Amino acid sequence: MARTQPARWGTHAPTTEDEARERILLAAMRCYLRHGVPRTTVEDIAREAMIHRTTVYTYFKTRDDVLAGVVLIEARSLMAASDRIMGGGGRFEDRLVDAFLAARRAVAQSPFLSLLFDRDNAAQTVGAAYASNLIQQRTLPTLTGYIATAQENGELRGDVGAPAMARWLLRVQNMLMTDPPDDNDAIEATLRVFVVASIAPRPGAAQ
Repeated sequence: MARTQPARWGTHAPTTEDEARERILLAAMRCYLRHGVPRTTVEDIAREAMIHRTTVYTYFKTRDDVLAGVVLIEARSLMAASDRIMGGGGRFEDRLVDAFLAARRAVAQSPFLSLLFDRDNAAQTVGAAYASNLIQQRTLPTLTGYIATAQENGELRGDVGAPAMARWLLRVQNMLMTDPPDDNDAIEATLRVFVVASIAPRPGAAQ
């Protein structure tokens, strides 16, 4: 009896490598939403995309690479909104608060990211950590530049290096995504009272 061949992309095959990667990522996202990140296997993703599991590995070396691809697709609006705000005018502290709030809204509007950062869904912990690390890697250099400029302008304390301050601020942002106060007013109050105050120039201190 002839062995049944695995399905190949359903009714039509992708015409480019980019289209193939996108279809795999979209299939993976559907699986993540259905099963959760930890329970989704490469076999699940391949079945959803109507391909053999070896085809997934043709485009992605590991399951984590698939997750990274989905995260970066979904986080594009988050990172773009934050960068647009941080690159605008006005006081640094106001831009920082607005960027944090915009990132929180972007997470809430993405079914995948909101699932990943859901503080009540403990099964997503590993996936959330992976996602937050990816987002931080992409945003750290740009945020470091904004901080360095603000330090030169005397808007921020100068006794902490810009890269270290950027890494700390991104950790704060991740904390607010995974365990936020109940509303934006509470988040803004938290940011201004605890975060902004801690990075502001200290009276009488050498900058």
